[in-house]
Amino acid sequence: MTITYRRLMPADAGQYRTLRLECLRRYPESFGAYYEEQKDLPQLAFERFILEEHPERVMLGAFSGDVLVGISGFVREEGAKLRHRVKVIQVYVQPEQQGRGIGKGIMQATLQAAFALDGVDQVELGVLAENVGAARVYEKLGFEAFGIQPNYLKHEGKGLDMRMMYISRRRFEGK
Repeated sequence: MTITYRRLMPADAGQYRTLRLECLRRYPESFGAYYEEQKDLPQLAFERFILEEHPERVMLGAFSGDVLVGISGFVREEGAKLRHRVKVIQVYVQPEQQGRGIGKGIMQATLQAAFALDGVDQVELGVLAENVGAARVYEKLGFEAFGIQPNYLKHEGKGLDMRMMYISRRRFEGK
């Protein structure tokens, strides 16, 4: 089945919640929140932004038919000196859908949407240092690593390092 990519709209909020909780349950070490912390909340933080159709807090989805199989969001930095930057968050593709280029496709859609915002010159993300497969996808899209933040996350008492990466508008546009 063909995969389509688009911004999540209010009607998609339920599918988003289901997929977001799934990724937290399946990969507790990879995200900044735990499933147990989020599952009983009446509304996840990003659900509100989806329902509001917030212009600078955007979640995109990868759909197989009408079924959401992947997500990737971004948040524009606030403050006059920071508004040129966007941070990618919550990148996830269901394991049974991996290996089909969906991760690359949703990241391309995310970059297009982020750079469509007036004044955005840079997109940043963090990926677990041990997740070399994801880092390779980001590098193929033009992201460059600019450092490792030690102990960025703590999971089960173990510090997990985060590879910090960015892409400039110029690099994204191929100039």
